[in-house]
Amino acid sequence: MSDNSENDGKLFTLTGEDGKARDVYPDDLDDKTQPIANELSAALEIKNARSVKYNEALLEIRTNQVIDAYISQQAHKLETALPPKVEVASGKVKK
Repeated sequence: MSDNSENDGKLFTLTGEDGKARDVYPDDLDDKTQPIANELSAALEIKNARSVKYNEALLEIRTNQVIDAYISQQAHKLETALPPKVEVASGKVKK
């Protein structure tokens, strides 16, 4: 579904479950469908207004994933480079 209110008076395009698109124009609406179309238009406007924040959030998530992978890689490098852990039990050294 997309908001295309600037193209030939089209309000938006609906995409059905079958993948077929249907353009919706003001003349397609009656008293029953107008309130539904108004609510849908309002929701599309909210979504469009938040798209910048959404994209920023996706970037933050991806950045954190990259940082987590780097931390894991560095921790593994350090763990394999450290000498073996030595535990002392009752005066005897265990390796």
